[in-house]
Amino acid sequence: MHNEIEKIKYHQKMLLIIATSDDSEKMLFSQNIIAFDLSEQEVKSILAFVQEKNTNGLKEFIKDNRLNYDFETILSDLNNQEILVNRAGEMLDNL
Repeated sequence: MHNEIEKIKYHQKMLLIIATSDDSEKMLFSQNIIAFDLSEQEVKSILAFVQEKNTNGLKEFIKDNRLNYDFETILSDLNNQEILVNRAGEMLDNL
């Protein structure tokens, strides 16, 4: 129950960020955090794998946690939202 409440609070923060953005098209990663029901910890893990350019680790994390958020979509969304754009771009280029 506590984890669900924390996830709801996190999603509300993301909604506020999206709502106050000048360009909602560039907010795909934030939108998909909510759409794919990711927790703050899951997002931090995803960002850590991308920061480390750990392709296999990210793929395993997605599989182990049964996330519906596709590997390539995550990287594309990070690029669009300009989060870790160099790392995400390099990982996409190496596919």
